[in-house]
Amino acid sequence: MEETPSPEENGGGMTLQQAISALHNLQAKVTNMEQEREQHETKSDDDIFYKP
Repeated sequence: MEETPSPEENGGGMTLQQAISALHNLQAKVTNMEQEREQHETKSDDDIFYKP
């Protein structure tokens, strides 16, 4: 019978489903950060070009 690997042997004890979930969470954070940056850059551009 095979022993269950320790957390160190198993990449920190994360299951495949947990790893997929963590990746999806990171992707969502990156997408959110990119959208916020685009909004900030657009607002900055508006301030530069449309100041009275």
